[in-house]
Amino acid sequence: MHPDTDHIAALDTRVYGNTSVKSKYCGQKIRVSAGDKHVDVVVADACPTCDNASSVDLSLSAFQVLATLETGLIEDSKYSRESPCLSPLKILLI
Repeated sequence: MHPDTDHIAALDTRVYGNTSVKSKYCGQKIRVSAGDKHVDVVVADACPTCDNASSVDLSLSAFQVLATLETGLIEDSKYSRESPCLSPLKILLI
């Protein structure tokens, strides 16, 4: 368990891989960007409820760097650095 103040993310299970073992992406830092804002997060989990392989769930504190909680969903963003992919994504609030 992580407190809401930790900047963490959960990757879609299609990217994360087998959820019964630790993913090769766990512990990697990725940068999630939305417009001119960005936040660095650590991959900590899988997201079995994500819409597609280009979705990522963010912790409360990480999401709030990019948008207000009322926004709920940010589309046409990207994640990069040591990321599994560089493509538009949907950012969800976890």
